[in-house]
Amino acid sequence: MVTEQRLFKHRSKFHRGANSGFSCKECLKRFLTPRKLRKHMKMSHVFTTTYQCHFCDELFINETARYTHERIHTGIIKFECQICDYRANRYSDMEEHNLNEHGYVCPICQHKTMIQGDMSGHVFKTQDI
Repeated sequence: MVTEQRLFKHRSKFHRGANSGFSCKECLKRFLTPRKLRKHMKMSHVFTTTYQCHFCDELFINETARYTHERIHTGIIKFECQICDYRANRYSDMEEHNLNEHGYVCPICQHKTMIQGDMSGHVFKTQDI
């Protein structure tokens, strides 16, 4: 059974009234409960803000992704391969290049790694199987 005191605490915590409540940071709408605010956020604001490239029509979900993409258009290169003349705007692209072009490949299963010691251990374990 719910006592008046517990009901009062519950209402104070979760149902603060129209002047306080739980505010959406995106549109400033107010909700009586945190649950209703979370539902509103999921339904109304998930990926609704997009950032368009200043040079083409591509859209991005955040400014960092847009900025990284725009370096393709401006020619600003952030990463240069230490072994060959490959250049990349993204660290992940450079990692993929290094692994595919300069990494060590397992002769048994084609597994790739950048560290020779890792490959030696991998080959040893694979031969035992």
